[in-house]
Amino acid sequence: MPDQISVSEFLSETTEDYNSPTTSSFTTRLQSCRNTVSVLEEVRNCMLCLQNDHNSPMMKVKR
Repeated sequence: MPDQISVSEFLSETTEDYNSPTTSSFTTRLQSCRNTVSVLEEVRNCMLCLQNDHNSPMMKVKR
């Protein structure tokens, strides 16, 4: 699994970048941010697919 970054880490990194852009290490963490967003989007899409499957007419057919 790719490296992920927590919300608190992200906020800390962006605050540091904002306060001291020339010494910030934010750019080195960008890949972790991208990976986290990618994982979250994938989970969200899976959840939406499952929800749509559950609501489909085929799932409502009584057996």
